[in-house]
Amino acid sequence: MMNIRAFTILEMIINLALMSIIVSMVYVVYGYISKNASDYSLMTAENLELKSFSTRLKEDMFKADRISTTNSREFRMTFYDNSFVEYVHQQSHLIRMAGITRDSIKVSSISINYLDTIPGQGEMLIKNMLINADLYGSTAPIYIYKDYYSNYLNRSDGN
Repeated sequence: MMNIRAFTILEMIINLALMSIIVSMVYVVYGYISKNASDYSLMTAENLELKSFSTRLKEDMFKADRISTTNSREFRMTFYDNSFVEYVHQQSHLIRMAGITRDSIKVSSISINYLDTIPGQGEMLIKNMLINADLYGSTAPIYIYKDYYSNYLNRSDGN
């Protein structure tokens, strides 16, 4: 008589049960890792957008000859060559408009401190701003300021 060695049906069922447990564990771990990678990617993109906007805002503030406004919802940064960049606070976003380029960040509030009014123009010079941007569902403050030279500080006589 021939002796045939093979797996029994019970061994096959146990093997199938163990493999299904291992496969389900791998599936759960893969789902967890892909969700975390997706969340990390979104957080990194949001952080990059905020840093990029903040850098442009600070660069505009530094290069500007003056920052003026007629109301608390929009302001204009005018450069020495009379080119300008406008910023508008609409609903929950601060929008930067430079030529045909538009950038925006989500903000909860903007607080502006004024220096003086420009005689004959009805515009107010902005000294500094506190912009509370939204980052990951919490507030990220951006503080910017402008140092004016004496030609703007001594304009009260109209010269």
